[in-house]
Amino acid sequence: MNRGRHWQLLWVAVFTVAVVGCATGPERGMPDAAGTLPARGTATPRAGTTPVGATLVHAYENDASQLYYPIEGIGGCEYSAEGTLIFTDEKRGKVYGMDGGTRRWTEFDTAGSRPYQPVDVVVDGFKVMILDMGGGQVNRHDLNGAFLDVLVDIRRVDPVIQTSPTALAVDRDGRMVIADLAQQQVLLLDTFQNLNMRVGDPGTMQDQFADPSGLCFLPDGSFLVADRGNRRLARYGRLGFFEGLDYINIFNLYSLSRQ
Repeated sequence: MNRGRHWQLLWVAVFTVAVVGCATGPERGMPDAAGTLPARGTATPRAGTTPVGATLVHAYENDASQLYYPIEGIGGCEYSAEGTLIFTDEKRGKVYGMDGGTRRWTEFDTAGSRPYQPVDVVVDGFKVMILDMGGGQVNRHDLNGAFLDVLVDIRRVDPVIQTSPTALAVDRDGRMVIADLAQQQVLLLDTFQNLNMRVGDPGTMQDQFADPSGLCFLPDGSFLVADRGNRRLARYGRLGFFEGLDYINIFNLYSLSRQ
């Protein structure tokens, strides 16, 4: 579940960080107990933490020399098991992939639906599923970007007046969940892409949503819904029944980041 709008940089970074115990240390740029200043460019541990290691693997910027330039609105991104990086530019109606071996970018075929607004992407084995908000469908491509077929026509699966799909997730069995902003619901599809259950409706109660914007399956087949408007994560069991909430207090998170 990884959507964003109006990004000017595409950052793909892998960090390994371990923080243990309650050790104390000087603030950044301050001398230690012996009066020694840290070396230039050295990150000094923040009080109360002991960082063990952090490694930046790669960062991909909005480079004018690259095929994807300019990025105007990243919708979602994904890595395949073979190292192919894929991201969607929902504002320009483009999808790009970078081969993990050659490190060359290619543009995916554009689906026939108009307007084409790819907002999320999922890699399932050797197939790439792209959620098209404009066409109201899930399109299937190969890892090289060739269009294969329309896997799901959301308007046929759930024939309501208006749909606005915003996020997609697929589990190991091929089941699928799709977040629908227009109806404030999540659709649970079986392995044959038939509608199994509608989850939620507009509101603030436990089993309701206000802008469902991200989805992910857990190893046991249950799934989480990122409810952006209500600032919480809703957890559902494998069969689609509500199990609980985890609240995310944005202000607390910001305060912690500033400490």
